[in-house]
Amino acid sequence: MHITPPHYELVPDHNVLICRISEHWVLDCTEPYIEAIKKIVSGFDNQPWCRVVNMLQFKLATPEVIARMHQFGRWSMDHHCLLHAFIFSNKQQQEQVEAAYNGLFPIVTFKTERDAIVHCCRLLRMNLLQQKADHYSRLPATGNNPR
Repeated sequence: MHITPPHYELVPDHNVLICRISEHWVLDCTEPYIEAIKKIVSGFDNQPWCRVVNMLQFKLATPEVIARMHQFGRWSMDHHCLLHAFIFSNKQQQEQVEAAYNGLFPIVTFKTERDAIVHCCRLLRMNLLQQKADHYSRLPATGNNPR
């Protein structure tokens, strides 16, 4: 499933959501972007997920967009997002992202989309293994010692 309005493309790949954003952003293009992400994430069945944000073609966002993305950042954390991975082409992009998500989570950057996706897949796999370990550690000991 590809959703491609004028300023973004969203590509869900298992529980990694690849977001390619471009051009200048105002609130009118931000709201459909956020709603589209929420719709995709609802299909992740409350499982952990990661977002890869490719900003190589992104220009600038208005202050209203920065404030709205901060709200979205809080929502994403409440809905099991483990990581937001960013690919920047310039310092202004990074500064806007830092302003948007200030204090919510660390800004993790990658040189390529592929590197970000690989990192997210590893993180999701480690999270799944930890969930299984936690589950088995809560099971009562049976005293059986399989050989």
